[in-house]
Amino acid sequence: MVDGILQGKGEVATGIPTPEQLGTAISVDDARSRLGALPQVDFDLDAAAKELAQSSVPDGFTAELKYPNTGPQLGKAALALSASLKTIGIDLTVTEVPIEEWLATLGDGETGLSFMWHFSTTGDPAEVITYLLDDTYGNVASYSNPEVSALLKKARESTDQKEVVDLILQANALEVDDLAYWPLWWGQSATAISDSVGITDLSAYSLLSVWPARVYAAG
Repeated sequence: MVDGILQGKGEVATGIPTPEQLGTAISVDDARSRLGALPQVDFDLDAAAKELAQSSVPDGFTAELKYPNTGPQLGKAALALSASLKTIGIDLTVTEVPIEEWLATLGDGETGLSFMWHFSTTGDPAEVITYLLDDTYGNVASYSNPEVSALLKKARESTDQKEVVDLILQANALEVDDLAYWPLWWGQSATAISDSVGITDLSAYSLLSVWPARVYAAG
């Protein structure tokens, strides 16, 4: 996916936080190394087929995966995933929807499979992982693990940023056992805006919105 769909503008994710975000507390290289040491899940369709055969749906099943119209790369990745799953009897329908509709499905308690799109927007090392795993801030998967919650609570209260990173990585390692989320890649992007163009209400979240409608002629 990183090579073919993102054309190399990304990196295979080995954990929920990005190296750059943890890099605000430790070096980015150290963060990348420590994230790479987390438990990993192999891509193995043969093993998946064997697990499916032992499940309550040994002959496969159907599901739908929606992605927002503001993230075409997500659609390409979902189609690649769908093609892989089809070989073991899982029929995954990929549907593009307006971003507002997609956002409404996150954490609705009805959508069985969600394809999320997230990235760091602040310098807080715990930003993304806290949103995904902690009931206080988001937790769209309704994930519940008291040990993880205790680690994240301690991370929020700590003033030692290196300790915060340690706690985050411990929480991430525990979550892998439960597999509430599995990150596919850390994306890379760059945005350049001409001096003659502006965006209303510019923030770290602007490019998640329908930003062309907010562009105006500046100067």
